[in-house]
Amino acid sequence: MPIKKVVVLFCGLPGSGKTTFAEKLEVALKEKVDVERIEFDAFENEVRKACNPSTSTPWGDLDAQYWKKSRKLSMEEAKRKLKNAKTDFVLLLDDNMYYKSMRYKIVQLAREINAGFVQLYMSADVEDCIRLNSKRSEGAQVPNSAILKMAEHIEPPDSTFESTCTIELGSPPLLQIKRSPVDFTPNENPLNACVRLVLQSLDKPLNNDEVKRHLAKENQAERDREVTAANVVHQVELAIKRKVGEFVSSQSQENRKTASQLSARAKKEFCTDLKSKIEAVQAEMKDESQRQDANTSRIASNIAELFRLQLARIKI
Repeated sequence: MPIKKVVVLFCGLPGSGKTTFAEKLEVALKEKVDVERIEFDAFENEVRKACNPSTSTPWGDLDAQYWKKSRKLSMEEAKRKLKNAKTDFVLLLDDNMYYKSMRYKIVQLAREINAGFVQLYMSADVEDCIRLNSKRSEGAQVPNSAILKMAEHIEPPDSTFESTCTIELGSPPLLQIKRSPVDFTPNENPLNACVRLVLQSLDKPLNNDEVKRHLAKENQAERDREVTAANVVHQVELAIKRKVGEFVSSQSQENRKTASQLSARAKKEFCTDLKSKIEAVQAEMKDESQRQDANTSRIASNIAELFRLQLARIKI
């Protein structure tokens, strides 16, 4: 008989109760099935200490190289544990996973291993996360600025596929169930509902036909979003480039070289966080009925105007 496996992915803001609940779920599941848990932050801590022994917290130096290396090691360890399982097995993955693209990589891993997939979304309020984060030991606390920024960018698991495998829990300590693909009573202990969903998912590997159809639809939607996003960025960059040209041309002949250098520097600084600027402008656009190309044009125009105002402050 083939070995059954399930990947359980936690996602949510720092301080939302993921690790505390993951520990409780691990204990509850051990009574019924072989289970292990991977904390992604622990890998990042180890990578940072190996590269820089003076670094005691993952938030002391926000260098992407540590994050990328630790993610790679975490995923390799997850794959190793799943492939080496000798009996029915549940793997808990504890991380923020605030982008859908992050979570999709775990879905791909579960498909590759022919495992079931469950997602636990801790949707605590930002204020509660900050309050609970402040109660952690000093070395374990996440900067409030990081929590707030993550809250701005988090992509809730609300797609068609994710809704079939996600239990959403509210703020600790109550952790009330907000939504679930399995039936639950209003006062049910959320831990019991999660255990039930995980055990049911042992018999529902992601390679079954129904899940394949859901994923194919989600994959196409994701590809469409990527194409749209790439087009928006391209149009914004072209609009900014035109503003640079207009700014340089407006200067006297003897000042154009200086203007070109200063505007290039301003462009580099302005485009450092271009994605956030695009998202901010998109959020301000109320008319969702417009055609996509019209929306893209408006976004590019609005952001280029912001850049023009920045150029206007340059003194030559």
